[in-house]
Amino acid sequence: MSNKGAVPDRIETEEYGDLLEKADENLLKEYPNKEESRKFYSKRFRYWLSWCDDRDDVNPWNPVLDDVQNYVRYLKGEQSSGRKIEHRVRAIRITYHILKQENEVDNNPAEDHFASDFLDNKPINERRVAENKQAGDENYDTIDPSDFEKMLESVPAPQLRNQLILKCLWSLMLRAEQVVQIRKGDIYRDENRMYLRDNKKDVNDRDYRYDVFYKEDFSYLLDRWLDKRREDLAPSMSGSEYLFISHQSEQMNKETITDIVKQSAENAGVQEEMYVDGKGDSRYKITAHTLRRSCATYLANKVDSYPIHMLSDDLNHRSVDTTKEMYVRDD
Repeated sequence: MSNKGAVPDRIETEEYGDLLEKADENLLKEYPNKEESRKFYSKRFRYWLSWCDDRDDVNPWNPVLDDVQNYVRYLKGEQSSGRKIEHRVRAIRITYHILKQENEVDNNPAEDHFASDFLDNKPINERRVAENKQAGDENYDTIDPSDFEKMLESVPAPQLRNQLILKCLWSLMLRAEQVVQIRKGDIYRDENRMYLRDNKKDVNDRDYRYDVFYKEDFSYLLDRWLDKRREDLAPSMSGSEYLFISHQSEQMNKETITDIVKQSAENAGVQEEMYVDGKGDSRYKITAHTLRRSCATYLANKVDSYPIHMLSDDLNHRSVDTTKEMYVRDD
């Protein structure tokens, strides 16, 4: 099932693909007679962009040091060798150095840093890396279905709405930005289907809108929410076109979704502090995106009856290779 060595053939987010084109153009100018060097950096920069592409909290046009640290943590979790990690970090450092020289980007997230700076877990820019009992574990950035079930049972009030939100993130594998954009008109209840927007795509892309199908357990919660609980929760907001509303707003924001996820994880006793960033803020293992990533990883590696091409469609990836690279783990 694994195809981990495959280079992602296409970056899903168009603006990230534009960054790859800029990188290739400037690598050609920097190394006009060194094709192997260009290929080395371009290939590994593409891996970095593919990782960024699957996260909501990283913008490769304006990355920071913490993003590179998280990328190295991901590679360690994938049991990557020190040599592979060194090559990936070097490609990030050199490529951004060239892009910065050409005024394509404003900063180099790995400037003056090498793989050893990240691998030994020593403080970087006064960041304190917290003790992580799952360090080196392939599941360091995902959770098991059993932990998700604990979260479902531990959501803060209003319980039904927040359980449905968690189901959107896990079962439908949506991003927080997508969840808050779901409109009532996007839902075809008689078909157990939603016609959703992919916030990682341009509105003019043919796959900006795509179908998401849901099962009966999701349908049960959805029907209860739409038929009664939604209006009961906020009568003055019930006329909103958006699926999820609150007492104060006709449309929830992604920060509220994030808070619901974090509170649910804490209530369930499954939350972990991963590290403290350069600003002194704690970063936690379980975020809204963790649920999407965890479900996709589980389906890709633990459920033989779930074909990889079907998972790729559910994630709205343009290439099965992207899905394999991000979610299929070596045995």
